[in-house]
Amino acid sequence: MSKVRKSAVDANSVWLRLHNDLDVPIAVPTQSIYAPSKKCFFRFPTGQKLFGICGNQEIVIRLSVEDKNGEDVPYGFDWLSYVVLLPKTTVLFSVPLEVLTDGNHIMFASKVLKPSGFSQTDESEVVVHLKFRDSDLPK
Repeated sequence: MSKVRKSAVDANSVWLRLHNDLDVPIAVPTQSIYAPSKKCFFRFPTGQKLFGICGNQEIVIRLSVEDKNGEDVPYGFDWLSYVVLLPKTTVLFSVPLEVLTDGNHIMFASKVLKPSGFSQTDESEVVVHLKFRDSDLPK
């Protein structure tokens, strides 16, 4: 779907690229399950392998939406999974343009992974919050 090009007037969503610039894998929240590839993995210094998805895959990121005042805007649904984004790899995801109106912004948090993987309760994990708004789009 990301290969379909529309004019700015006809577009109803924007495709965004998320690139992991870190030297370690990150967990990205998704609204679907994506099977890791046996050929795409990261080997920690401990020797443990962590499998992830290969680069340039289209995924559906589980987004939160806030208005210009920082208040939550109801969006999405309650299903939650994670995908492992390996170092120096990229994924593509789309965001409906209507979500980015009136000063709203999307956000999600990615977790930096350690050799043991990740858990939803480990408070020692590094969490990176990412935000994007209409004003970040090229004009």
